[in-house]
Amino acid sequence: MSNKYNIKLFKDDKLEKEYKEIKVLDNNEIKFYIDSTKNIIGSNFFTRENKDFKFHIDFDKKKYTYLLKEKNMLFDIKVKKAKIEKKDNKIDILYQIETAEEKIRIVVDKI
Repeated sequence: MSNKYNIKLFKDDKLEKEYKEIKVLDNNEIKFYIDSTKNIIGSNFFTRENKDFKFHIDFDKKKYTYLLKEKNMLFDIKVKKAKIEKKDNKIDILYQIETAEEKIRIVVDKI
């Protein structure tokens, strides 16, 4: 089933980017593309992937992995904060990795 969503990206509670009416495949997972990057939101994970990298965060295990495809190098990075909340037609993702100062928040609203 295809739906449309508005997506907002925040860094330390400051709106960095906003995408309106993004077409999303919505089954057990929400899948969408932004700037040639595939994004997948599952019940307990968030993945971003393009030709250069694959980023995956597991909210249950609070584990973050980053695959640099060109070098075939996989990095396991500790997570300070990680949570995903789903209410009605809204998904709120918040995470902060150990090596970064800023908190990342992604808000996905079904329209």
